[in-house]
Amino acid sequence: MRWGKGGANLPVNEVRNLISAALEEGITSFDLADIYGGYTTEKLFGDALSGIGIERNKLQLISKCGIEKPCESRPYKVKAYNYSKQHIIQSVEQSLENLQTDYLDVLLLHRPSPLMDRREITAAFDVLKQRNMVKAFGVSNFTPSQFKLIDLEYPLMTNQIEVSLTHTNAFYDGTLDQMIVESLRPMAWSVMGSYFSAENEQNKRIRKVLRPLCEKYDQKKTSCF
Repeated sequence: MRWGKGGANLPVNEVRNLISAALEEGITSFDLADIYGGYTTEKLFGDALSGIGIERNKLQLISKCGIEKPCESRPYKVKAYNYSKQHIIQSVEQSLENLQTDYLDVLLLHRPSPLMDRREITAAFDVLKQRNMVKAFGVSNFTPSQFKLIDLEYPLMTNQIEVSLTHTNAFYDGTLDQMIVESLRPMAWSVMGSYFSAENEQNKRIRKVLRPLCEKYDQKKTSCF
């Protein structure tokens, strides 16, 4: 999300360097979304990835859809959700073109909509599965009840949730409990939380614990504090 427009606005060669560095560390899963960078970051990532030459089956490409965000390339009048069958399929088709691949390993519904129709969603999932365009499906930022609403119609493999030392809601609102009961692994986003971006009492308490840990594990030269 932060590599393209609206973030670091990196050129293709720097994105390629970041992908290569991740691969060298054994990181092979990459989380994207159609709306990142005003609908431009997926193409940026795809262009960078095409110059690396790694086999497709060594990667796990994840994307998200469902949010319509007004920007230069999309003249929507307001920001809204669209989980119609047509929109989901078209979003995936565009993501595949941008990423220069034949399939997504996982497609996530980006955020829950109070007006989403699970019949429309599962109809789109059926088409994408039959056409071998998506291997597995999940959701992002859904409550346990919203997750179940879709999962009753179509088996979901994960819920991508915000969870970190500075954002612990998922530990107490039933989200992680539900994943344990269903024997599913959550997908975490913003795992560093606000530690490096905010100065507040919560982060001061974390720092008191982190400093001796940095010393214990000989990480004094890192940006721990």
